[in-house]
Formats: sequence, C-alpha cells, structure tokens
Amino acid sequence: RKPSKNQTANEEIKAEILEFLEGSDGNTCTEIKNGLSGDYSLNKIVALMTQLAGPAKDENRDATKVYPVRRIPDGKKMTFALNAEGIEG
Repeated sequence: RKPSKNQTANEEIKAEILEFLEGSDGNTCTEIKNGLSGDYSLNKIVALMTQLAGPAKDENRDATKVYPVRRIPDGKKMTFALNAEGIEG
C-alpha cells in the first residue's frame, strides 16, 4: 500500500527537521518550528519529533530501535539533537 498524502508530506518535514538539527547542539520544538521554512503548528512539530526521537517514557520505547534524534532534558524544557552516536532505545 502506498503512503498517504499526509505521510509523504510528513516525511519531507522530518527530512527538513533532520537537516535543521545538523550542526546544532540541541534545539527545542519551538526553535525548530521557527527555523523551518514552512508554516507548521507547534503540535505538528511535537508529533514529528516524537516519531523521530521515540516516546518520552522509557517503558514505551523500543529498546532495539535506533532513533535518529535524541532527547536532552534541560530543566523544564526538552531539547533535541541528532543521535550521532547511534544510541539504541
């Protein structure tokens, strides 16, 4: 079955997010939203970051999967950076 129009669009946005994160030491979802060329809602960016970085709760994460983005807790906010080390889970 081929991907839907939304799934195809989301893959393009995720590629744009990964490109934006290259060379950065961590960005919040708001910074990512403001840095992208399209007019995306913050909710959409948060949903796509969850797909890229995996669920926030450890018990919901797939320990065998290597996510392309890692979460970095920073006080009350969450920053995201590329998972260059290839850390699983």
